[in-house]
This record gives sequence, C-alpha cells and structure tokens, in this order.
Amino acid sequence: METSEGVKAVDVAWVSRLRRESQLKEACYLIAPEICVEIESPSNSRAELMERERLYFEKGAQEFWLCDLNGRMTFLNPAGEIARSGLCPTFPSTVSLD
Repeated sequence: METSEGVKAVDVAWVSRLRRESQLKEACYLIAPEICVEIESPSNSRAELMERERLYFEKGAQEFWLCDLNGRMTFLNPAGEIARSGLCPTFPSTVSLD
C-alpha cells in the first residue's frame, strides 16, 4: 500500500470485499486493509514494526496485529492495545509457529 513513507507490504492482511473493490483500478492500494498483521523476525526491529503500525493506521487500518517470535499476538486499534480483535474476536492470542 502507498504510505507517507513509500510503498509498504503487509505480511498478512484481511480486507473486506467492499474495500477491495474500491481499489480495483489502483496499481497500489491507497487505503490500508482493515486488519494489517506484521510478523516479528530477527531482520526487523520492534521500532520498525511500530512505525508500520503508525503508517497503517494513518492509511485507514482498523486494527494492527503483531505476532512475536514466540507466536504471541498483540492486537491494537488506533486508540492503543486491545485484549482481542474487535473484528475477529475469536482469533487466538497465541499461534503455533511450527
């Protein structure tokens, strides 16, 4: 997606049909998917991931999810950290990284 810091690719995203269809004629999404997920790795810093969080919310994301190196999920909305996703409340707080 196009952000104020250039084009950024989300590791995993969920985008509604309505939002997706609104961007069909665009070469690059101009708005963020509703849910943007980043997966922490040794090649990216926590600060880099938090910058992406800011950029995604700036472009209209409703939630930002972060999966850490142990599979623990952190869910955030524009107001800050939330206990679980409001858009997908049954998503687990830990995922298997096998």
